[in-house]
Amino acid sequence: YSGVEAGSWPKPKRLPKEDILVCMCAPGRGCGSSLVEEQETCINRRMFVRCCAKLCPCGKACRNKEFNLLKMPKLRPFLTKACGWGVRTKERIPKGAFVVEYVGEVVSDAECERRMWEAKSREEKNFYMMEISADKVIDARHKANISRLINSSCQPNCRSQKCVDASTGEVRVGIFALRDIEPNEELSYNYQFQHFAHEEELKTSFGCRCGAPNCIGTLDSTVKKREQVASFTGKMIRIKWTDGKFHLAKICGYNWQKQKYAVEYESGGTEEVNLDDPKGKIKYKFVKKPSSKKNTNASASASAKKGKGGSAGDKDDTIIVKGQDGKGDEENIPPKKEEEGRLLAIKAEIINPKC
Repeated sequence: YSGVEAGSWPKPKRLPKEDILVCMCAPGRGCGSSLVEEQETCINRRMFVRCCAKLCPCGKACRNKEFNLLKMPKLRPFLTKACGWGVRTKERIPKGAFVVEYVGEVVSDAECERRMWEAKSREEKNFYMMEISADKVIDARHKANISRLINSSCQPNCRSQKCVDASTGEVRVGIFALRDIEPNEELSYNYQFQHFAHEEELKTSFGCRCGAPNCIGTLDSTVKKREQVASFTGKMIRIKWTDGKFHLAKICGYNWQKQKYAVEYESGGTEEVNLDDPKGKIKYKFVKKPSSKKNTNASASASAKKGKGGSAGDKDDTIIVKGQDGKGDEENIPPKKEEEGRLLAIKAEIINPKC
């Protein structure tokens, strides 16, 4: 890269004095204190607003000033064994302290997408895009500072944080220490990478090589995945084996490194299976959780409508059949007479799952 970008986006105008947020810290206290813990009491800092250096009550002593006015710790780049270039600190950084601002070319969302497709066509593997608003993105590919080289980790010692300059309203991104960082320690934060392509076949997943004990093996954002894992855990499913039959099992957890669910079969034994395979190699059905409230009159009415052709299954007998997209449709499968007692036992387990 060729250095810090200046002027890729129109420089924001200074807000009128009455519109600038000014903290209420007394000189030497709050953002004017040398203690990071006390700096957190500054109302602007707590709202992720950077104080205006000219109006802050703490004056030059303010430690919540705009990023470009703050003193950075001494950092140095180095070549890692498996993750390309990285960054180490040459001095101790206390928890909560400012490390460096993430800078680069500020481009529109449309220009960002154009550049991403262009890079993908060249089979480029390195991306440095960071969204700062709905229509603005920082691209540190060609113009940046040392923050561009900070690697991702599943057990990071830093975090990225969007902040607003009180004097201009401009959104900027700073890197802050999550804990005390010792000299010569590598800096890292979690990228939470998000795909810009919507079609599954166009997405590119990036493997994580951080080596942390809790490494999940990918740089992809796990927010939605964690929600899915939480909703799946404890549920009962039927998994199709090679014998052609569906076997009842309970989802007990998720292995982030292997990206597989741990299941415990009713007949005994455990296994790790990939329930997210887009090709649908693993065939399975979710047993739908029964409703806690039952309408006695509705049940009696439904019983009266049963004909000679067999029993009409109620909604509690619904089994959700999962397709390749993981969503599927609901399929009403009336239980066989010999399986009715077993199905009721399954329903009881769903209400009080044990793993």
